[in-house]
Amino acid sequence: MSESTSYRVNPPGERPDVEVRVDEDWLPAEIRSWSPSPSGWWANCSWHRSTGETRLGTFHEADVRPDTVDRSFGRGGGTW
Repeated sequence: MSESTSYRVNPPGERPDVEVRVDEDWLPAEIRSWSPSPSGWWANCSWHRSTGETRLGTFHEADVRPDTVDRSFGRGGGTW
């Protein structure tokens, strides 16, 4: 994640693919926006379960990591 001091919104097609930790499992997600805070940055992500369920959530940087699988085929795919 690039360093910034302001809130950033990633437009569709430029949302980085990441994985987020949910109940100790790492699940595929996209960063929709992120913002810095004194305790580190926070990301608003849409994340997915294998059942096809999609949810929105806010995750601290410790619970976000680069995607381990390229899921960007057919999409613009943002950069991490």
